[in-house]
Amino acid sequence: MASEDWTTITVADPKRFKEARHQVHSLIQWLARIEKSYGLASDSGAGVTLQWCEARKAITTRRLGDDLQLELRLPEMVLQFRERGEAVNHPLEAEEHSPVHVEA
Repeated sequence: MASEDWTTITVADPKRFKEARHQVHSLIQWLARIEKSYGLASDSGAGVTLQWCEARKAITTRRLGDDLQLELRLPEMVLQFRERGEAVNHPLEAEEHSPVHVEA
């Protein structure tokens, strides 16, 4: 995201920033775990290769099986699978769910 796209914040709430940082950190760890567990075997030596997709403002995994990816769209904090480049049904709005629910 380019700095000119950033929204100016007039009143900062340190508690909300801390909670948001913790939630995004946790979600990115989920992307990394899923990529490591379900990424293609040929990519297993590559480590974690999460990427930023500017067009969708999302952090994405590498391919998981047959042209499947998982992405985290920001700032909405929505997890969604993409199949053959298209978003599949049932996005998960992580902000509305506990970490236990997201894991399930």
